[in-house]
Amino acid sequence: MAGPDPSASQQTPSVPPDPTDPAAREATIAHLRELLSKHADGEPGTSTLFEPEEASTPEPDTAAPGGRARPTSKEPGSHEEWVERGREIALRQLNFSARSSEQLREAMLAREVPPGAAQEVVERLTRVGLIDDAEYAAMLVRTRQAERGLARRALKVELERKGIDPDTAESALDQVDPEDEAEAARALVRKRVTSMRSVEPKKRRNRLYGTLARKGYSASAARAAIDEVLTEEGLELY
Repeated sequence: MAGPDPSASQQTPSVPPDPTDPAAREATIAHLRELLSKHADGEPGTSTLFEPEEASTPEPDTAAPGGRARPTSKEPGSHEEWVERGREIALRQLNFSARSSEQLREAMLAREVPPGAAQEVVERLTRVGLIDDAEYAAMLVRTRQAERGLARRALKVELERKGIDPDTAESALDQVDPEDEAEAARALVRKRVTSMRSVEPKKRRNRLYGTLARKGYSASAARAAIDEVLTEEGLELY
């Protein structure tokens, strides 16, 4: 009967590598790279490394035509849900800039919010002060008149386009008095005439008339502003 192998008793038990030892860490990385390389080359014994999972096929919805998955509807189902949808749309609009109640209503209707729900959103936001057509109209008149030099007639058209009712629009337009309008017309002419000094007088005058007409000035207001500025600049009137 064979005795015990003396060499077995002399074998040293394997000790796991110290993860804090840089040399051991490098050896582990090298070993992993070797395994990956063998797997890429298709060597025997490596087929189980990173084996792809079988793609799971969703079961078809047999209630849908052709076995296709039936889409989940996210459309609001109740009036209150539509009100909440409309509120989100209105608040996103207001986040960009001030809007009139009509602009917000149109934005909601364009996204299929029912008219009743859209009206309720407008009423709620008006009650909490997020919609104020009078304040919006007054602000619009001030900024358009100061920045673009628009006359009352053009400002009125602008307010109509924003859905402001006539009474509210008229109150906002009261901010612009005749002298403000005349000064705005003169400022427009001064700005244009600096680049038109060499233009033939009649052609220059016609171009200035066109500029003021597009800003909503009447013929008499335009004539007065043009005559005054051309005289100031020492240019021929006609």
